[in-house]
Amino acid sequence: MNSKELSEADADRLGDIDFPVSEENEEKAWAFLQTRTALLLRAYETSEEEDIELLKKEDMNIHERLAVQLRMCEKRILKATQTYAGERKASVKGDKSETAAA
Repeated sequence: MNSKELSEADADRLGDIDFPVSEENEEKAWAFLQTRTALLLRAYETSEEEDIELLKKEDMNIHERLAVQLRMCEKRILKATQTYAGERKASVKGDKSETAAA
């Protein structure tokens, strides 16, 4: 969609999550977010299970412990974001198939 095709009403809806620019754009955006969060999760050197084991150690100082806890929270946020993006992408695909079937 280019600026000539964009009506004033469409411009008002930009940024509103309930009114996508297009189904293709919506699907690509959620797919990008899902892929990006997966890549970010792979960048961590430890798994969530390894972080849990690290926290069981008693020889860690408070700064090390807080760093591991922060890393665990970051991973949980990324996993939740990845799941949400996947669900949104699937709902866009579902909307397409429902429209095609009608």
